[in-house]
Amino acid sequence: MKFFPREHYFLQTKLSPGEILKRVQVKTDTLQNIISFSKSKTGLPFRGMVLNSGFKITRAVSSRGSLAPVIKGSIINTGYGAEIEIRMRMIITNYIFFSMWFGITGIVSVYGIVMQIKSAVFEPGILLPLGMFGFVYLYLFFGVMNETETAKKFLTSLLEAEEIKK
Repeated sequence: MKFFPREHYFLQTKLSPGEILKRVQVKTDTLQNIISFSKSKTGLPFRGMVLNSGFKITRAVSSRGSLAPVIKGSIINTGYGAEIEIRMRMIITNYIFFSMWFGITGIVSVYGIVMQIKSAVFEPGILLPLGMFGFVYLYLFFGVMNETETAKKFLTSLLEAEEIKK
């Protein structure tokens, strides 16, 4: 089971690897860093880099959306088109921040529950750290999943591809 949301899937297209890279390149602002908290000045939907065998991009959202995943694509030539292996994950700073958040609220929650059991007196305030843990986890999970679905739909459309099971 994965605690942090991420995606790994394959797309199949009739486009050549060169055409795939060209289409991604046209829609990618390569002048800005992947981790950039400023709005894209070009209006392109992605920022990042396109390499010979794939790409590493993130959606250039107009709001300061730190939940936009980093998208790594590897292109595999199949002779009748190409397969693109797509991996989507959060940026590393999100892993660090949310790990600290969940660690602290988790420890406080466990400590509070243990103290409640020992004292045999229920204090409703002890549920606050547990609620903070749950709320932020739901925010993270649904926020990242929303961003990955948006990017997935756009990439599928851009590359005239369909998802395949492996």
